[in-house]
Amino acid sequence: MSAAEFEELLDAYFASAGLERLGFDSQPLKDFVLQNTVPKVLVAEKMGELKEELAAIEHERWAHWQSYMHSKCHRQEGLPGALVIPAELVDKWERQAGLAFSELNEDERESDREQVDRYLPLIVSRLSA
Repeated sequence: MSAAEFEELLDAYFASAGLERLGFDSQPLKDFVLQNTVPKVLVAEKMGELKEELAAIEHERWAHWQSYMHSKCHRQEGLPGALVIPAELVDKWERQAGLAFSELNEDERESDREQVDRYLPLIVSRLSA
């Protein structure tokens, strides 16, 4: 919902409540509600847009990882479509998955930082807008 749509709904509500007929000046109340609600509406709207853009980056990141992982595997004869992950990669990836980021070695942490670099330009552009 946009800020303008929210304001229209608020105007309709105040009109349906008949406040003006009672001599009640609804403008200060409307101003208060808009001042305290519209930013939340706008944030929710922007978050929805940002979520879609981040999801697109995440899909691209995941697709890149799948291509990389498949390139490291070999095909299993007799099982069409089956891939076998080399044991050393299974051991490496299981070890990494069991560690906190701070426990990874510097090269592994740098690899994770490189993945974050995919997101940062979008986040910075949204925060600075």
